[in-house]
Amino acid sequence: MNALPALNAHRLILSDKQMTRMVYRIALFQRRGWTPQHSEHWADRLADRDMDRDERRLCIECANLQRSGICFAATQGKIPGVAKNWTPVQDILQRCTTFKFQIP
Repeated sequence: MNALPALNAHRLILSDKQMTRMVYRIALFQRRGWTPQHSEHWADRLADRDMDRDERRLCIECANLQRSGICFAATQGKIPGVAKNWTPVQDILQRCTTFKFQIP
């Protein structure tokens, strides 16, 4: 009999709030074009990030990311040294002064 592998075996069980956040993230990432597998992978990694209180973020989580993939904050000139048509790499954890969580 094949059992499903745990996403992260060293983590304690997620609370209801953490599980809701994970489900929301998976759906958001898929709406923004990621595959289910890539979305689940990153939602799991971000659960760990949150528990570790790491302040780095992914651009795919940000309200500034437009459907075209361009950063709205960059188009407004709010990120010094970045072109106004900047298309960020969406799956690199980083710090950004203009980051805003996408609110459901």
